[in-house]
Amino acid sequence: MHRKTTILCALIPIAFPICTAAAETDDVIKFVDSRYEQTAALARDLWEFAEVGYQEVKSSALIKETLAAEGFEIDSGLAGIPTAFVATFGTEGPVIGILAEYDALVRSYAPPRDVTPEQRAEEAKRRRESLKALADTDDDFWIIGLACVDYADLCRVAALGDVPEQESRKLLDDAGGYYRRAIEEFSDRPETVAQAHLGLGQLAETQERFDAAQAEYETVKRMTDLTGHLLVANAEGLLRKLEDIRKPAPMAAIAPPEPEIQDEIPSDDADKEPAEPAEIPET
Repeated sequence: MHRKTTILCALIPIAFPICTAAAETDDVIKFVDSRYEQTAALARDLWEFAEVGYQEVKSSALIKETLAAEGFEIDSGLAGIPTAFVATFGTEGPVIGILAEYDALVRSYAPPRDVTPEQRAEEAKRRRESLKALADTDDDFWIIGLACVDYADLCRVAALGDVPEQESRKLLDDAGGYYRRAIEEFSDRPETVAQAHLGLGQLAETQERFDAAQAEYETVKRMTDLTGHLLVANAEGLLRKLEDIRKPAPMAAIAPPEPEIQDEIPSDDADKEPAEPAEIPET
């Protein structure tokens, strides 16, 4: 989660009404310091909510409530996104704008070091369920396609972990299904389609279906809408990696076996004089 951005967003707007009238820098600093506990509590609440993108229901409500209490006017539902909003204060210049993100990032989640494996698994499951709820929304809004891909990514990664075989198969089936759904239902979003094809390719690699993986990566490589895009570069890199995986391992040179060296076994007769040759009787 963007902790620093969130703290800045929470602190500056609250301070803004008085900061604009403060004549001395010291006054501004004192005012900001006086709001430390309130700002820290707000930031901590956002951290604990850990709501993924476009599902920041509690986070958005808390920030709007806090800003409204400070005299800000709130315009909710910006760009058709229920959790997005604009908060404004005053009518005179200068105009200061602040953009803040406070969603939990799915791919870069780093749990605290002191959590148990059970807690880590439970948190991963909760994140998957949260994304699945968004992906299952009956809407063609573009973010739903990204939710499908993100949910499939989490399922694919979880299936490789320490989970029962039956659960692993279920996770892999879900991953494949949501990747394909993103491709079929959001075909007008080339980035989403490309991400889903890359996911299907990595899923196929997991199952050692290398021909299928190659086909998925080559599909992205041929997408003319994404010429020069990072996703195409990713596909090319995965193709090179796949080629290395499929190369036959070089046969090691086999050296001829070394002759066995047997130690001489000492004999009791070793110190005896050699026997005289036997005389051959004359005939």
